[in-house]
Amino acid sequence: MRKIAILLITCTVFSVNAQEGGGIESITPARTLIFMKSGQVKDFVKFARVFIDTLLPEANRQKVQTSITEFRQKTGIDLLNAASLSSAGIDIDRQMGLAWFGETQTGAGRIVLYIPSRGSRDLPMAMVELRKKLSAGKDVDVYPAVTDYRGSRILQVGKDLFMTVVSGYFIMASEGDLLHSVVDLSVSGGGSLANDAMYGDFRRRDSGSFDVVAYAGGDFIREMLRQQRQKEAKEKEGTESGSMRRSGNGMVMAVGEEQTPTVVDDEGGRWIDYGTMGLSMSGEKITASVSVKCNDRDRAVEALVQAMKPGPPVGAIASKEPSVYAVISLWPERVGEAFGGGDQLGKGYLGVRRKLQSQWGVDITRDVLPLSTGTMNLIMEKGQGLQPRTVVFLPMKTPKSGSILLDKIRGYQKSHLPADRFGELSLRGRRAIWSLDDKGKTFIAADDRGLYTGNDGGLVSRAIAAKSLGAGGRSPVSTVPRQEQMFLYLFIARDSIVRPLLMMGAAGLSKDGSLSQFIMKMGDMSVIGRRDGSFVTLDLDIGLSRGGR
Repeated sequence: MRKIAILLITCTVFSVNAQEGGGIESITPARTLIFMKSGQVKDFVKFARVFIDTLLPEANRQKVQTSITEFRQKTGIDLLNAASLSSAGIDIDRQMGLAWFGETQTGAGRIVLYIPSRGSRDLPMAMVELRKKLSAGKDVDVYPAVTDYRGSRILQVGKDLFMTVVSGYFIMASEGDLLHSVVDLSVSGGGSLANDAMYGDFRRRDSGSFDVVAYAGGDFIREMLRQQRQKEAKEKEGTESGSMRRSGNGMVMAVGEEQTPTVVDDEGGRWIDYGTMGLSMSGEKITASVSVKCNDRDRAVEALVQAMKPGPPVGAIASKEPSVYAVISLWPERVGEAFGGGDQLGKGYLGVRRKLQSQWGVDITRDVLPLSTGTMNLIMEKGQGLQPRTVVFLPMKTPKSGSILLDKIRGYQKSHLPADRFGELSLRGRRAIWSLDDKGKTFIAADDRGLYTGNDGGLVSRAIAAKSLGAGGRSPVSTVPRQEQMFLYLFIARDSIVRPLLMMGAAGLSKDGSLSQFIMKMGDMSVIGRRDGSFVTLDLDIGLSRGGR
């Protein structure tokens, strides 16, 4: 795959008679399942260098660097040098793109690659010379077949490489039909991604600030979710997944032994109109943004989205150097409808509700939410071994609300717990209680601001003494700009307890150790959740440690 990718990229340097046209989207068929585009090629080259040097595991990095060096020695073209690409005919001041149309029955990708061209030498002879250099000493047919389609010269090299030049772009496709559809769009303009309503909504929101951006339509996302659920179900049953068949849109779909397609269930099919991801890198951090346009035409989906409460976190408290700091804001009156269904979110909410009823004797829906501002604030600090010190703070609407809840919890636990597993105390001059179970002590306290609960009395005391963010208190969330759309904030310090937990998880997911190596390079990380109508975004900022690879 690596050799094919390098060949595809380098084939773009030999293009002729390039005419400036519209954007890549205007010559991309709307039926594409995933569409990716870069920033300007000269910036993408910088991104590629950082990605290779910083994130690739040592073995993979050496292989890629060796291939690039060999290619430069054979062709004189440095794939990681913008000036070299420009001299070879690539317009480094424009974007390049890739459209993915699923897989064939044999698992090969159905793709179209778009490279901006400045015009260069005669294409047929240049291609012959390039393939001669790359295939020296190999028994490979280096002469392309040349045909004409709607006024465009089509070159076919081997069975799965088709090339032409249209609208100022050098186009390569894995199938002749795909290339023909691109040429059709350059002539007629109908049925392109640029004319798709959902993609148009994405373009209006796209800041253009990322090195790479990917767009996936709702059909693709729903199908991937369905396949994942099907896979998990069959693994749970201890059976092999069914055979594979190709669907009408070119996607490979798992089917049962009777060779009949499965149907996407309602839960997975209703949530998302489309999804996007943006990614940028420097030597010091990774910046990413993952967004979904939710289907606001579905009442249950709309209820969940509208439960997210954008704006500065009302009532959150300060923490100068937390290991983990998180704050989430919801509209209390909308939580019941948002999480009251029978889907996975509803089942999870019901589980938490039952747990609190059993341990505290209070009901989230009836007792907690009516008194709460909807903000939940989590602070974690290093503790003993893998057990961090933790406190959760729930700001309340009125000065007496926290005490009302504390009294209910106190009455329930005092009557249900043995004397050696319940007690009362004072923390920072505030009434508090403690309870003991197999996992250790839990402390609950209240003041005029709200209710505090945690596994360490000292940390709960410090939380009571901490300033509110609106009253001069500072925490990692204080540095976040544009908080008017924010409903979620999460900060994880490099040395937090989360890192060893991630390392343990990575060991099972990545057999070659590449994921573990990446986690070792991670510095501080932050996640910001934003909501703009039914458009929900998670912005990630991951620091990269300056330590070794």
